[in-house]
Amino acid sequence: PEAIVESSGDITKRVKCGEIQNTNTNKLGNTLLETERVSSSEVRATVPARLVQNVGTYPVRVIHRNPGWGKTNVVYLIVKFQ
Repeated sequence: PEAIVESSGDITKRVKCGEIQNTNTNKLGNTLLETERVSSSEVRATVPARLVQNVGTYPVRVIHRNPGWGKTNVVYLIVKFQ
């Protein structure tokens, strides 16, 4: 989802980008997320409820670890009032 309601529990966030390596991970704000590679261009991450309890806009990006260090562009997860 691009938007959820505050305190809605754990969610799964899919991110599509260029070539995904097995060493990639997702990051919500400054927190690394448990990430699963779905395909060569998509990863899926679990966002724990504790990270999205408050209303706001949270940056999400894919982090490329060794051997291809770097970050993707940011997408945003919006947390709305109930």
